[in-house]
Amino acid sequence: MQVQDSYLRSVQDEIMEDYGSLDAFFAREMGLDEGARLRLREKYLETKAGG
Repeated sequence: MQVQDSYLRSVQDEIMEDYGSLDAFFAREMGLDEGARLRLREKYLETKAGG
């Protein structure tokens, strides 16, 4: 599965315009508190070694 970078940027731009941040979007629209967001980050996002 793939998605174009331009699509992701467009969605992020809309979220930033409407909510001010991705965290605010996830909190208000998805009902995710900080702990839930951290668990999702750990599960789904890759992190760079040493960074």
